[in-house]
Amino acid sequence: MCEALWSLLQRCAELHGNPSAAEVLHVWHDDRVTAGSNEDFLGAAIFTLAAAALQGQSLLEKEDSIVGVELCMGLAQDLDAAARQRLSHMVLERTLRRMDHTGDEIATKASRELLLRGLVTSPKECTQPLRSLLALLLRCEGEECIGAQELLELTKGDVALAVALVAEALAAPKPPGLPLWPLRLCTMLQQLTSPDVFCALVQAADPSVDFSQLPMADFRQRQLIHCQVIALSYVQFDVLGRALQAAEDQSQRQALLSALIRALHSLVGSCDLTSPGRLLSRCMSMDFLRLGFRFLAPFGRKLIEDSGNRDAAKVLRMLCRTFSWLMVHAGFDGSPFLAESLKPLAAEWLLRANKRGDTVKKAQLALAILAANTGAASAPPTSGQLEIVLDRLAHDPLFDFTEELQRWGAFTQQGVDTFYSLGFYVNCTELNTGEIDSDDDWPGEVDLAWRIAPPSLPDEGRPCHECGKASEQGQFGEGYFEGLWYCSDCWDSWEDAPAEMTTISPWPLESGHHQAPEQQGAAQHLLSAPGTFRCGISGTLMMDPVYIPASQSAQYPVAFSRRWLEKWHRRSGGRCPMSGAPLNLKEDVRDACDVTASLLEWLNAVPVEPAVPPAPPDS
Repeated sequence: MCEALWSLLQRCAELHGNPSAAEVLHVWHDDRVTAGSNEDFLGAAIFTLAAAALQGQSLLEKEDSIVGVELCMGLAQDLDAAARQRLSHMVLERTLRRMDHTGDEIATKASRELLLRGLVTSPKECTQPLRSLLALLLRCEGEECIGAQELLELTKGDVALAVALVAEALAAPKPPGLPLWPLRLCTMLQQLTSPDVFCALVQAADPSVDFSQLPMADFRQRQLIHCQVIALSYVQFDVLGRALQAAEDQSQRQALLSALIRALHSLVGSCDLTSPGRLLSRCMSMDFLRLGFRFLAPFGRKLIEDSGNRDAAKVLRMLCRTFSWLMVHAGFDGSPFLAESLKPLAAEWLLRANKRGDTVKKAQLALAILAANTGAASAPPTSGQLEIVLDRLAHDPLFDFTEELQRWGAFTQQGVDTFYSLGFYVNCTELNTGEIDSDDDWPGEVDLAWRIAPPSLPDEGRPCHECGKASEQGQFGEGYFEGLWYCSDCWDSWEDAPAEMTTISPWPLESGHHQAPEQQGAAQHLLSAPGTFRCGISGTLMMDPVYIPASQSAQYPVAFSRRWLEKWHRRSGGRCPMSGAPLNLKEDVRDACDVTASLLEWLNAVPVEPAVPPAPPDS
């Protein structure tokens, strides 16, 4: 790190023509090897770089100086506490408290370059100055004082830039002296999804907003768009992969995964979160091999082991609820991938919890519902275990079984069928794919479209697995659909249908998100990008797009990111994502150079403005 600081000072002296940096290099040249552990040298470097960060001749010099100040504070961790305090005070007074104008310039530049440069290489370089500023804030203001609102202030309200900053910070080496750095970052990701932070974002973008006059339906619609921005950013900047990389540190793994699960639940845990839910469930199923067996399986086991603790039991319930909602949203595409991946884990967790016996009742029910939603509970030995759990909970006078089921909300069709076979009649969760029309729909109880009924068969017949209508006339499915009931109309329509194929529908051509003025910068780009620039699988903007034979058969030509197409190919057993037909990646795939050229032209043409106007320069 000392060599990196020395190189940066040389860059400031030679490239930017900073005479103070040249003087520091000259004075300390003979002691450069040991300078990094000397308070006088670090103080002189901070004094020089802090001035350049505010008054540098170019924005590049200011950015380099900010990075240099953070390098100094990293080296200062080898000094005694009093020396660190003195240097922190110098940084706070000479840089951070006078940073408004320079910070606005840096954030505006990063917003402009994030997608353009990030697609070509990575967002690492354009987020480096902001990451250094964030680290300095945590060091000098205190980790407990910096959260998602301060992160959005740092990025001038650009939500996508805030997520990208966190993603790159998770992937970079941990700054010295900040042992809880990954946890703080994941906590910020969680806080970004909260209503309080969204309100602060709206207020910062338009201080004239009167929340008492804003219809709740409009507010909720804008909050849904906020969630969609975060979900798009999660996928675009590989937040999941970066968080799992940070979770390799076992000392913080439980806390990191807990924060990640809470963030995901905020993005998918509702009937009206269809857009982010569909996006994240699709991408989660593609990356499940990395997530599930490396991290999720031991995480669930640990939570079950500690489920006597209320906090652990609460996280366990949220884990089950989050993945239940992800499976519900996956039903939008009719994809079984996520349920099939979760099935062995859900079965194992239910068996473990039933053996322990001391698991909190709400956690037992959550594990039972998750197993039912994956279909894991429909075959021995799990089916018997599920029946035991449900029977015990249903007859426990101290546990309101019906109310807890009603509060759950997320039921897949497989869950409905499993509960029905055990004597409980519930309907599948219905997603709200339209807009909220009036205040009557919000706030209040979300209509989850299900009910508890006596275990006997309803007079009107069994619910059809396809259309959901109860019918006495029908037939059980065969093979893959064995045990599922279909009414006569649906069964007749299936007889002439082609063989089952695993396919998806591409993303809409137009986003339609024009009623959220608080979404600016790179976030606005992610929302407004036409469907022709989005990967048909992941929804990300792509710089390595390809066409497949079925690309021209859609309403508009659909391209795919090569990396995501390869993931789909492995996950689907070599099928085309649009037709379900066999796909040969070597022979059937061709480059989509026209998409790359059009995307670059579009990114260069669309202006990017910060959500918060820059502050005037310091006098």
